[in-house]
Amino acid sequence: MNPIQSSNQPSLYPLQANNQAAAPDHSTRRAGDIVETVIGKISSQLFLEVAGSAAHSPTSISTVLGMMLACMGDNAVKEKMLGIPSGSLTPELEDEIHGLLGKFSKNHPCDNLVGPNDDNPVVIVNGSISRYICQNDKYPEILSKHYLAEHLLYREHPSQKCPADTLDDHFKAKTNNRISCFPTGDGPVDAVNRYIIDAAICNVMEIKANWETAFSSNKTGERIFQREDGAIIENVLMMHTTDSLQFVRNSDFKAISKDFKSADGEHLKLVVITPSESSPTKIKDLDRQAINNLMEQLAHSPKQNVDLALPKMEIEVSNNELLEVVNKALDTDISAKELTSLDVGEYSYLRITQKINASVDERGARIKVASAAVSRSRGFSHSRNEDFSVDCPSFVVITNGKENLLEATLKCEKFLSTRGAAEISYPHNSRESSRSWVLG
Repeated sequence: MNPIQSSNQPSLYPLQANNQAAAPDHSTRRAGDIVETVIGKISSQLFLEVAGSAAHSPTSISTVLGMMLACMGDNAVKEKMLGIPSGSLTPELEDEIHGLLGKFSKNHPCDNLVGPNDDNPVVIVNGSISRYICQNDKYPEILSKHYLAEHLLYREHPSQKCPADTLDDHFKAKTNNRISCFPTGDGPVDAVNRYIIDAAICNVMEIKANWETAFSSNKTGERIFQREDGAIIENVLMMHTTDSLQFVRNSDFKAISKDFKSADGEHLKLVVITPSESSPTKIKDLDRQAINNLMEQLAHSPKQNVDLALPKMEIEVSNNELLEVVNKALDTDISAKELTSLDVGEYSYLRITQKINASVDERGARIKVASAAVSRSRGFSHSRNEDFSVDCPSFVVITNGKENLLEATLKCEKFLSTRGAAEISYPHNSRESSRSWVLG
């Protein structure tokens, strides 16, 4: 899902679409505008909240928000969350919104996995659980219809220690032990005591994608990357290849799209946007409209030879306070009491969390994203190769052309692989003043 952004927002990410003006006979488009605007606002707020390099999965967040929406019984609360006028959320419109929020999950059922090492490139599993009886018969129906998810009742599984363990076992069973939603110390609620969780709504997405044309490891070497504060990281491990890629450029930015191998009808690609001229601060001028325009141009551009220098990346991010981000972005005050279908306690405390582990290397990309809402008791010239060196703050997307599965900004050494500890200097001390290679 590609968030959109208003032209009056100066920094990276999204803008507000005008979702009030759509004609009634274009309800599907209106549902699309609503969904894009909501996710766009949240994406914008997430990147504004984090200094330096940042990453999140719009696709995973939107799935959890959709299941939360299904949990809510008060239309006024849902309308405020969606940013639409009072009285405008009809059952038909809400069904279309769930259809969009759950589309990616429905396109990737996990029931055909044969084991934990299955080669299926994208695996998604959703689910919810509560200690209490569901108060809304439609809630399980919506989960099943739009999110391929089941709602579990903890008291029906008395052998389990807690609801988190019950949901975890359910995810393992659905995916032949490939996916666990609440593994100890490695789940979306690693900052929450699993034993005091009363209810949880969870999405886990795992991606295993190999490059269509792999990088050669013997061409990976040390190269510089300039941080947003101007300092130089001297020993970033950069992969290098000359490849036929989709490439576009304008006066401010250039972008490439590199394909992963297609498998099971899935066509994933890595998109990178970097300044046309290397700059530590130019990335601040990149807004969502510019991102959308570049990605649209890439989708229709012919391939050409590009000399690509791409840093190896290791992304590990825990966003444990996403509810605050959601409420600030949407101007809402969502709390546990709004999740009426789960019948959580009056004094329950709601958190939305997301954890990402991702790597991009010579063979491809490996990504695991776990998101959860948990309630707990208070206790262009073709005559030569184009050069594309990612050696300064840049924007990275892994997408299937419709949904952005991962978005990240590279601004410092946080996500970059280096040989040993990062070696930091300032421009006048740099041992490399050009974009030449220093192979290891």
